[in-house]
Amino acid sequence: MNLANTADVVLGNIPPPSSDGIPLLDGDLHRSAGAPLNSLQLRRHPDQFAWLTKLSISALAGPAIWTRRQPHSLAMSFVAVGRAVRAGLPRVLAPGMAAGRRGFSSYLVTPKELNEALQKNPPSSINTDARVIPLCASWFLPNDERTGIQVFREQRIPKARFFDLDKVIDKRSPYPHMLPTAKGFAGAMSELGIRKEDVVVVYDSKELGIFSAPRVGWTLKIFGHQNVHILNNFKLWVQEGYPTESGELYSVECCTYPIPELDESKVASFEHVKEVAEDYNKEGSEGVQILDARPNGRFTGQAPEPREGLSSGHMPGSISLPFSDLLDPTTKAYPSPEKLKSILSSKGVDPCKPIISSCGTGVTACVIETALEVANYGNPESRKVYDGSWTVHQGPRRAKRKSLHHDLSAQFVNLRNNTNTHPAPPPPPNDNLISYNMADRGRGGGFGGRGGDRRGRGRGRGRRGGKGEEKEWQPVTKLGRLVKAGKINSMEEIYLHSLPIKEFQIVDHFLKDSLKDEVMKVHTTPVRTATKIQKRLAADDAMPSMAENANGYHHVQIKPVQKQTRAGQRTRFKAVVIIGDSQGHVGLGIKTSKEVATAIRSAIIIAKLSVIPVRRGYWGNNLGQPHSLPCKESGKCGSVTVRLIPAPRGTGLVASPAVKRFLQLAGVEDAYTSSAGSTKTLENTLKACFVAVSNTYGFLTPNLWKETKLLRSPLEEFSDSLKEAKRV
Repeated sequence: MNLANTADVVLGNIPPPSSDGIPLLDGDLHRSAGAPLNSLQLRRHPDQFAWLTKLSISALAGPAIWTRRQPHSLAMSFVAVGRAVRAGLPRVLAPGMAAGRRGFSSYLVTPKELNEALQKNPPSSINTDARVIPLCASWFLPNDERTGIQVFREQRIPKARFFDLDKVIDKRSPYPHMLPTAKGFAGAMSELGIRKEDVVVVYDSKELGIFSAPRVGWTLKIFGHQNVHILNNFKLWVQEGYPTESGELYSVECCTYPIPELDESKVASFEHVKEVAEDYNKEGSEGVQILDARPNGRFTGQAPEPREGLSSGHMPGSISLPFSDLLDPTTKAYPSPEKLKSILSSKGVDPCKPIISSCGTGVTACVIETALEVANYGNPESRKVYDGSWTVHQGPRRAKRKSLHHDLSAQFVNLRNNTNTHPAPPPPPNDNLISYNMADRGRGGGFGGRGGDRRGRGRGRGRRGGKGEEKEWQPVTKLGRLVKAGKINSMEEIYLHSLPIKEFQIVDHFLKDSLKDEVMKVHTTPVRTATKIQKRLAADDAMPSMAENANGYHHVQIKPVQKQTRAGQRTRFKAVVIIGDSQGHVGLGIKTSKEVATAIRSAIIIAKLSVIPVRRGYWGNNLGQPHSLPCKESGKCGSVTVRLIPAPRGTGLVASPAVKRFLQLAGVEDAYTSSAGSTKTLENTLKACFVAVSNTYGFLTPNLWKETKLLRSPLEEFSDSLKEAKRV
């Protein structure tokens, strides 16, 4: 039977017989033999539409279910069903139709398949459907004089775009080709004009055949781009005579690519690989296989690495599988899946065990990963790629040895060169306090870590060139310049004239020696220990105020704040910080960010900018220092109301832990409190308490009745000084 005729009948040009148990079309759906169904009719009759779609899939799959020749237009029927789908009906036919028009049957694409797809659906900016976009991923080793952009200009597939492996990376990492952040990946795809629904076909230079394209394809896949394929390969494309072009890059229309979520289950971390290597040949080990894609000389240590300062060799228990062994020696293309299975089996790769693919920096490791996928070899859920690979694995090992002998080596350099170096760091105090320079620790532990002022290489993945010595404050506001020049001598002068504080260094200038801060979180989901949080904050060079104030208490708990977006669930971390000197100054800061350290650091700055004076008072008599509140006060945030009541000396603070800590940092020793409301979260409760405390200066009590003189604002009084400073 002719498939087109079958599909034509199936898509509803004539009603099915009632004897088959399928409801007949009624009313306005009765049509002559020449009138196909439209989308409105299909929406009105969901049962009939379900029957049509079910039968359509069967017809497109091959076997004939119901035969009757009709001369009607197959295209018109497809249009009707397409409109019905877009109108809100189930997208049953969409995958099959897409596969028939522009999809590919496998992950690897032949030159012929790509050429036909480009002719049917070119990558035009005015095309609103999913387009087929060739993406050049040419890249060469550092010791090669050629560059990817150079060969792209010389010869490429028409309308292809260039993916720069040296730029679309994690720019915070000292290692090359580390996976970019989700935001960085989305920005790169937006600049390339690639949409989420586009079909991307990645290819290499004709000189290398298959080399770096699998890395780009793997990157797109783990960031959630579904329609990704690899051209097998550009060398065959040129040999078979398909069109090419040359010249400079042409501009493309940028688009908005949604920020994706990284599938971390496909990425092997340094800690995981290190554990696998250490457990090699131990009883009860998991039996994870590490496949090394580098040439055998670099694997055995006989040949040097292409990157300077990096020694060759291999991880214990790893298997040498040069990526070139997986390619055809003549065409440099992937062979058949059966041939790939034979090669993998001959190398001793067990498909029943987990597999980690590795190489020099994580580029050719994806050649192995692609071969495993094409050959359907092993469990896809237990296959990973070691991001950074040998470069990352060797870097921390060398850094660990250096950090262990940091003090002795620094003294030796001093004696040899007679030059001054940075002094050795002091020993860390109690782990529950953060009172040393956080930037001096690497994410993996040990002083001299990356990110410190000594630019060392700690075990972890922290950044070099960290905080180091504190830089001198350079004020950028008029108030800041007056404070630094000594024209303003206290915070009270600022409050007296209601001058806005826009630089947190102003608060540090007056309250640095007595300021304490409390980092609080809502609930403990999940809870991280103080030591782990300190390492996390150390690696990100976070919380300068915590490093300066050893008397502060820091209880860090993590609360993920999730939001459903078009790209999936977006997770952020919320930090709530109270800051005060216990002498009448208190501030509150709340900040949400993608990183824990960033949220805490920003919340501390916000808390400093919001520092307010707290009016303290007595209960009963005025003997001694103020110990309570001057009057009853209340504050409200949302539905939460917090009421503060003065209490006799010695009563203490009768309050919840959060409000109690807030009043302690404000300098209040005795008070009764109560709260009410249906949304008593930590944030709302602290905000209401903050409002109540800030209202204490709203009452004009008798001790404030004395005559006061109207003073000029410091901004007016020292205007000449500000002009002089601006000229300088």
